[in-house]
Amino acid sequence: MLPACLVTPTKPGLTILQPSLTSPVESWVRRNAEKEVTAGEREAAAPEKEATTSETEATAPEKQVAAPKTRLNQEQLARLEKEASATDDIFRAVTNFFSPKPPEPEPEEVRLAQKRRESLAQMEKSLRPLKLSVNTGTDDDGQTVRRTAPVSILQTRADQSMVIYAALNEEVITDVLLAIRIAASQFAERNILVVPALVDTKNKEIVELSPKLLASKLMQQQAVALPAVKNEQERYAWGSPLAAEFAEAVDQGMGQVARDCGLALLVRRNGEVVRRAVGRPEWEKIFTELGI
Repeated sequence: MLPACLVTPTKPGLTILQPSLTSPVESWVRRNAEKEVTAGEREAAAPEKEATTSETEATAPEKQVAAPKTRLNQEQLARLEKEASATDDIFRAVTNFFSPKPPEPEPEEVRLAQKRRESLAQMEKSLRPLKLSVNTGTDDDGQTVRRTAPVSILQTRADQSMVIYAALNEEVITDVLLAIRIAASQFAERNILVVPALVDTKNKEIVELSPKLLASKLMQQQAVALPAVKNEQERYAWGSPLAAEFAEAVDQGMGQVARDCGLALLVRRNGEVVRRAVGRPEWEKIFTELGI
């Protein structure tokens, strides 16, 4: 079982009980108003009842006259609204206790988030003109056939999502390739390429993989693509933005994990770089991030 890779902080929250659509103030006033009116009607009805009894005894029944309904005066209404308002304040205080407003982010957090958005946007621009060597099948001798295509073409025409996995040593890349083989059935159902890249952070360029690893069956998997580089300029074009990602991981306190386990850039089919994931891959989480 591979170690976790995606560092995704979460903030669990308590269940929020939704209040009734009827305002607590309106409900309080309505209930107390009904009580006031009912009490007034009972008081007015008492003399009426006695008069009716006397008239019956005198054998002179007459039609009973209904007592007029008592209306709340302004003072009573104001008192009820004041009591209801106090109850409403208590209700809101309890609700806010169970669903507190999230704290405002610190200025430094806002600055870092803005810096990260700008960094990802710059990465998107850097990736579009780069080229990949893509596995297109095998020849008559069973050898893997690879063709070169720009990243932008693969995204717009082939609808490809990508995971660019950068590492500082081949052992990490081998582990990633093994992880792809273990999850081969999941990759077969998705249009995704995994691009392993060995990075020299000092010279800010990618390094060619060893002939042994390039010739291995792990490298011949359909989902594996390679950076297509022919000269120093192209090695730098690939390596410079990836070296910058390692430097940023150090700034965020994740430098050791990135050095030991590598880092991944998650790129959606529309070219958007969703985020950087540090550590070894958990494919289900990566697929979810990419929306595939």
